[in-house]
Amino acid sequence: MNNFRYDISFLRVLAVMSVLFFHYNIRGFSGGFVGVDIFFVISGFLMTQIIVKGIDNNNFSILDFYKRRMLRIFPALLFTLVVFSVIIAFVLPTQFFQFQNNAFSSTLFFSNIYYYLSSGYFDAASHYNFLLHTWSLSVEWQFYIIYPLFLLLTKRLYQSNLQLFKVIFISVTLLSLGSVLYFNAIGKNDFSFYMFVTRAWEMMAGGLALLYQQSFQKIAVKWKLFGVTVSLFSLLLFVYLVNGYTVMWPSLLTILPVTATAVIISLNQELRWYKNKMVTYLGNISYSLYLYHWPFFVISHFLVLDIAFKHRLVFIILSFLLAVFSYELIEKNKLVKNFKFVATTSVSIFAVTFCLAKYNTNITINKEIDLGKYVANYKFSDEAKAQYRMGKFHHLGDQPLPSDFKNNLFFPNNNKKNILLIGDSHAGMFGQTMQQIADNLNLNLIQISSDATFPIKDAKSVFETPIKLFNYAFTDFIPANQDKINLVVFSANYLGYEDVLLDDYLNKTLAYFNKINIPVLFIGQTRAYKLDYSTYQFLLDKYQIESQEDKDRIKRVMDKNEVLLAKLGNRYVDLFKKEVKPLSLNGVPYIYDHDHLTFFGTNQYNTLITNKIKSFIK
Repeated sequence: MNNFRYDISFLRVLAVMSVLFFHYNIRGFSGGFVGVDIFFVISGFLMTQIIVKGIDNNNFSILDFYKRRMLRIFPALLFTLVVFSVIIAFVLPTQFFQFQNNAFSSTLFFSNIYYYLSSGYFDAASHYNFLLHTWSLSVEWQFYIIYPLFLLLTKRLYQSNLQLFKVIFISVTLLSLGSVLYFNAIGKNDFSFYMFVTRAWEMMAGGLALLYQQSFQKIAVKWKLFGVTVSLFSLLLFVYLVNGYTVMWPSLLTILPVTATAVIISLNQELRWYKNKMVTYLGNISYSLYLYHWPFFVISHFLVLDIAFKHRLVFIILSFLLAVFSYELIEKNKLVKNFKFVATTSVSIFAVTFCLAKYNTNITINKEIDLGKYVANYKFSDEAKAQYRMGKFHHLGDQPLPSDFKNNLFFPNNNKKNILLIGDSHAGMFGQTMQQIADNLNLNLIQISSDATFPIKDAKSVFETPIKLFNYAFTDFIPANQDKINLVVFSANYLGYEDVLLDDYLNKTLAYFNKINIPVLFIGQTRAYKLDYSTYQFLLDKYQIESQEDKDRIKRVMDKNEVLLAKLGNRYVDLFKKEVKPLSLNGVPYIYDHDHLTFFGTNQYNTLITNKIKSFIK
C-alpha cells in the first residue's frame, strides 16, 4: 500500500517556491515568507503521526526517533556548510570568518537562539547573513527534541481519555500562540520570530490536523474538495497580497495560513495534479532547495546581481542544480544513513567552525580573510568596548542606565582645561580617540553618549536610557559644571534627520550653549557603508562593484555636510573629505563597518580634530 501523501508533497513545493520567490523579489510573492509556516505545520503533522503511531503500536523509541530525525536533516545541512565555506573563501574571502561565526550555531541547530541573542547594536543587515534561514531548521529541531517528551508525558491520558488529551493539547497550543501576542505587545517581536516557544503552536496545529483527521473524513467528498479549494486559494492569495516587509510576523494574522495548511492536510484529498512527476520531484528536493537558495541570494546581493531579473534567474537556477545534486548524492546516499558517521561529522564540523569563528590566532591566511576575521571578531572584542568606553561613559540604548552612572561624570581638580564629548553612538565611537587627543593636549575629558537619540533635553527616542541620560546632562550636569567646561565636542547621526528637524535641533543646541557661554565644536558625519569596510573595498578592488545604495549614501552624506558646514562654519569639522587610507593590519588597524563601528586608534582623523580643538582652547 502506497502511503505517500501527494498533498503534503505539493504543500512542500508551494512552501519552498513561495519562500524562494519572496527572497528573490519575484513579483507576486510579497507574502512568500509564509512558506516557512507551511513547513512548520507539515512537520508538526508528520512528527505527530510518527509518534502517535509508535504509541498506538507500543513500539515508540524516543532515541530511535532522534536518530531518524538527525539522519534526515543533518547531512544536507552539513554539506551546505562545507560547499559555501569553499565558495565564500574564493568569492568573498572577507566574509569567510563571518560565515563561520554563523555556521557553528547552525551545525547543532541553535542558530535561532544565536541570532536572537546576537541581534542588535553591531549587527549587519540580515540579508548579508548567509545562514539566516537556518533559524527555522533550528526551531524544528528543538520541536523534535521537546515534542515527543510532551507526548510521552501525556501518553496514558491519550490512551485512556482521548477527549481530555485533546483539550490539554489545544490548551498548550493556545498558550504558545498567546506567548506570541505577549512578546509582540512588549516590543519583543524578534523573540516571537526566532524562538521555539512562540513557534510551537504552528507545528502543534499540524498535530491537531492529525488528531482531528478522522472527523474530517466524515465530511462529504464535495465539501472536502470545496475546503481544499478555499484553503489553497487562501494560501495563494496570502502569498500574493501580504507585504512581508511591513507586516509583523508571527501575529494573529499567522493563524490564517496555518489553519489553511492544517485543513488541507486533514482533508487528505489527492488531487490529480498533485501527482504530477515534476511536482513530486520538487517536493522531494524542497529541503535541499531551501538550504541552497538563500546563501546564493546573499552572494547575489553582495555582488549587486540581485537587481536585474536575468541575474536573479542565474542564481535561482544554481540553487536548483545544487539542490538536485544534494538530494541525489547526499539525502539519498546510504552512507549518510549511518548514525555514527553523521554524528561524528556533525561534531567535527561544529568544532572546526567554532574554532575558526572564535579562536583568536596570529596565523595569517591572506589579507582579505585576515581582515574579514578581524571585522567578524571585533564587535565581540574588548577593543570595541574600549573604543566606545562602554558602560562607563557610553550607555547602550536597549540596556538600563546604571544606577551609579553619575559617579564617572566629574572633572578632576588638576588645573587642566576640560572638554565634554556629548552625542549619540556617532559620538561614542570617538570616545577612545577623544581621550587620546585630550591626553596629548593635556586636557580633561568627560563623555556622555548613548544610542539612536539626538543629544538634547527631552529628546524623542525609541529608547528610555538616552532620554534619561541627556535629560540629566542638560538639566543637571552641564549647568552645575558650566564654569569648568571649556569646550563641548558634539557629534550625532545628522543623516538620520530631515533638514527641517535637524535645523531645529541645532538651533536649540546652539541657543543652549550660547546662553551659558560655552563654545561648541561639531564633529561631522563620517563615511559609512552598508557593509564592513574590508568587504566594501574588496568588492571595489576585485570586481569594481559599488552598490547604488553606497553611492546614494555617499551623496547624502556630502549634501548633509554642505548644509551643516554652511550653518556652523568653523565650528564644524568636515571629516568626509578626508581621504580614506588603505586597509592594513600593521600597527593599529582601523575598520569601517556597515554603520559606524570604527576603531580609530592612531587614526587619520586625529590631526583634523586636534587642530580644531586647539583653535578653540588656547
